Amino acid sequence: MEGNLHFQGVSLTFLLIIIAIGLSYYQKLGVEKEIGISSVRTVIQLMIMGYVLDYVLRIEHFFIVVVILVCMILFGAYTSSKRSQQIDGVFLISFISILLGVGISLGIVLVANSISLKAQYVIPISSMIISTAMNANSLALTRLRAEILANKNQIEAALCLGATTKQASNNVIKNSIKAALIPSIDRAKTVGIVTLPGSMTGMIFAGISPLFAIKYQLLIECILIGSIAISVFVSTLLSYRKFFTKDDSLKYESLYS
Repeated sequence: MEGNLHFQGVSLTFLLIIIAIGLSYYQKLGVEKEIGISSVRTVIQLMIMGYVLDYVLRIEHFFIVVVILVCMILFGAYTSSKRSQQIDGVFLISFISILLGVGISLGIVLVANSISLKAQYVIPISSMIISTAMNANSLALTRLRAEILANKNQIEAALCLGATTKQASNNVIKNSIKAALIPSIDRAKTVGIVTLPGSMTGMIFAGISPLFAIKYQLLIECILIGSIAISVFVSTLLSYRKFFTKDDSLKYESLYS
């Protein structure tokens, strides 16, 4: 790959971070500290992960790969649950939904022998699945609460007429799932035209044929869409009941807290 990826070359790109901080300060956006902290965390986290992966890829121990994946899912679930702390047991719900999204989608491609069961393939693909599932899960849970709050009168009316909580919440569940899926659907519509995904770009940078890189990117896109759908479906169905009491009335402390 042409270009300078030595320390000096990479360090110069941090001028872009300084520009972002400067623009935030100039416009009084108040996010200078967040940009700085996130940038420092990015450097530290990537360096740590680089050393960890260098070790894992050399020993190829299945147990260590599983431990890394579980830790990634746990952190993803924690990050996703922080935005919906009003929901009882939201961390466990997020963990289960992300775990199922990763497990089912990754399991299918492994059974189909599309990728081999090696750390150099499993960990990068799993990280993409976990991050997208985490974001979609956060969006679904946030939207679910907003939908129930906006439609509380219709829900209560349906409950009074004898509907179950599932029947009364059917529309808000559908809207929440749809809202969480739309960003991924729109992304899939533009991939290859507006967007060249990072994994595909990285392979091309490494000198691999674009036609070969496209095959893997198609695999990844299918995995991401499937895993997101699974995660969002599971998290929404496990969460909606948390907004109701045991006697099937709306739990207002979850809506307004």
